Amino acid sequence: PLLIHRKVATLLKKLDDNCKPDYLTFVANGEPTLDAKIGNTIRLLKSFNIPIAVITNASLLWDEKVRDDLMEADWVSI
Repeated sequence: PLLIHRKVATLLKKLDDNCKPDYLTFVANGEPTLDAKIGNTIRLLKSFNIPIAVITNASLLWDEKVRDDLMEADWVSI
């Protein structure tokens, strides 16, 4: 999660002040909820005050931890 946070911070610094992203989106090369640290990563990225979106196939929504982690996101697309 910290490496992702640092990389996003670096990219955001390169953007013009008028070019703030609408969302920071998780769309992994696969299912983002397979990442056991997705909740931690979402919480860290929220420090940028940019909404967090997660695009999931919902295959792990039966798992309470996954549901709790996704509750940290601002938008979840199934």
